[in-house]
Amino acid sequence: MIMAILAVTSRCKKENTPIAPTLTTSVLTSITLTTALSGGEVTSDGGSSVTARGVCWSTGATPTVDDNKTADGSGKGIFTSSLTGLSANTTYNVRAYATNAAGTGYGNAISFTTLQAPALTTTAMTGITQFEAISGGNVTSEGSSAVTARGVCWGTGATPTIADSKTTNGSGTGIFISNLSGLSTNTAYNVRAYATNDAGTSYGNAISFTTLDVPTILLKSGGEFIQNWTNSSATEQYATGVAGKTTVATFSSDVATGGIALYQGTTLVNSWTSTKGFTLGVVLADANSKIVLTGVSFNSGNSHFNTFGLLYAVSTGYDPIVEGKKRLAELQSANGSLWSVMIHADGTFENIVGNP
Repeated sequence: MIMAILAVTSRCKKENTPIAPTLTTSVLTSITLTTALSGGEVTSDGGSSVTARGVCWSTGATPTVDDNKTADGSGKGIFTSSLTGLSANTTYNVRAYATNAAGTGYGNAISFTTLQAPALTTTAMTGITQFEAISGGNVTSEGSSAVTARGVCWGTGATPTIADSKTTNGSGTGIFISNLSGLSTNTAYNVRAYATNDAGTSYGNAISFTTLDVPTILLKSGGEFIQNWTNSSATEQYATGVAGKTTVATFSSDVATGGIALYQGTTLVNSWTSTKGFTLGVVLADANSKIVLTGVSFNSGNSHFNTFGLLYAVSTGYDPIVEGKKRLAELQSANGSLWSVMIHADGTFENIVGNP
């Protein structure tokens, strides 16, 4: 009788010994470049309270709590886990875990791969003006899904994003061209190409550039402009250098020949006759800067003409001939001249509108 009682008691103690919890792993959702959602369900606590639960993950086949893990409460039931700090385009294995006094139990292992953003480069800047520039990029890889938007973004900060000014230039892989507009003059910008897919937006290398400045206009200032005339003849001297006032071009009416002459120093370079009011423009060669000079002169019987002048110091990056022709057009329109001529640095002249 005593032996039977002892046997029953021993059998009860074995039946009450706890074991590790039983659980399953939830399917992965909301997978991004660096995050994902999973979780699990503790279906049995193994006869002892579950004191910790969550998921663990690694690139190995059977991750454990010694790898990366979450801590998501205690007890039986369903729980949700947020995996963070993942690497893009990487395959991981994840298992739910639950711990009680007997040890740690694991759910089934599930594999997943994080997303991959597009890969691209930024195209060097061209066509830089006061207000515009041209760039673009090359999407060399779409990543884990199709590229749905691409272009360039820019700003005055070091790392512009699509929250700054941007262009939109199609989709997919390959080379694209972007036209930047609405820029400010003489301003330093950084530009980066961008491409967006389901994983997010990635950026190309940053490129710095500075827009051109507005040409400086010097009008009769600092000895740069010299004017002399009489009732019978007139001389326009355009000089550079305040101290030396070196004459580089002289326009004068020549009563004897009934014409107008262009001199460099005392050397006659070119001459012509005209009975019309005319607009003059000259491109002067200068060691330090390219100068565009424009002036307007109205002929009166080839014996007298009055003039005024505008001296333009053309900023780096501008073509003085192009800028000079713009000023000629403005002056001709304003003064109704019938003839305009551009005098080039080599002394040749080019009729822009009309003839002498």
